[in-house]
Amino acid sequence: MHISELIGVDRIIPRLRAGSKMEVLRSVARRAAELVGLDERAVLDALLTREIEDTTGIGAGVAIPHCHLAELDRSYGFFARLEVPVDFDAADGKPVDLVFLLMVRENGGPDYLDTLARVLRIFRAEATRRTLRGQTTASDILDILFAASSGGADSREDM
Repeated sequence: MHISELIGVDRIIPRLRAGSKMEVLRSVARRAAELVGLDERAVLDALLTREIEDTTGIGAGVAIPHCHLAELDRSYGFFARLEVPVDFDAADGKPVDLVFLLMVRENGGPDYLDTLARVLRIFRAEATRRTLRGQTTASDILDILFAASSGGADSREDM
């Protein structure tokens, strides 16, 4: 699945104010539930269950919280750029300011892993992360995500 099938401008929060990991997860769960037509609590519970298993803070200021939900008909992506980085229990101990929420249908199988790998590749390049951090509009962020997923950004792995 290409990134353009996951995310649109309405699924981007360009300036999220949150003081903690829990506030970030609540905010993205609220937006996701609203746009997809799910119960906010169900989305948040699924995200928290995943976070208990292991942190989704992958390092270099990036977190990719993800969950499986039976109610979904397909996969959805949401992005938030935090105004102030927050502790996300990331693998490298650094605070997170770039968050990509991935919601997939239950029993997504290999498609889920392929989609997660595609999202991970977007954030590997330091140039992409730096460019995303400098953006303040949803449309500019979307353009960068699309370019990075197509190999248009510096695809050198820096994570």
